[in-house]
Amino acid sequence: MTVLADEQACLQRERHAVLYLSLKICKSGTWAANQQGVRYELQKAWLALGIPASAVPAWFAPQCRDIVMRTLRDDELPGVLGAMTRALQEIHGRPVWVLIDEYDAPIQTAWQHGFYREAVDFLRPFLGEALKDSSCVVRAVMTGILPGRQGGHFLRIERRRRGHGAQ
Repeated sequence: MTVLADEQACLQRERHAVLYLSLKICKSGTWAANQQGVRYELQKAWLALGIPASAVPAWFAPQCRDIVMRTLRDDELPGVLGAMTRALQEIHGRPVWVLIDEYDAPIQTAWQHGFYREAVDFLRPFLGEALKDSSCVVRAVMTGILPGRQGGHFLRIERRRRGHGAQ
């Protein structure tokens, strides 16, 4: 990601925890396999932070264990990214950065394989709870595999944040 090579961004990054998540693994032909991919990526992202178990807030400890063991239930997955950002803010005492690479890979795959509704129903709360109107996140960067379009699903999130409304 270009933001990781930017000198000013790197200076800011040292002041904030950075949660990096890639969804490019989510290109399987079934929704269940893609959910497993999300579990794997969440585990990888959390472990990369190097936070000792003793520093994890008590309210987050059970979910953290499930993230590390990749045992999150399907109904827990949509809210876990938001919980991770809240926990990181609590641990570090300041809002975090969230970098998501290929956020749209699950959507593209879902469209091709016939489980688009499941993917969108998952991604709306997964990304929305963590990023939209969250005081736990100071900056979020999402890259996609598809060319951007004016007025796409997730562009609306940023427009609302900047006070432009959903266009």
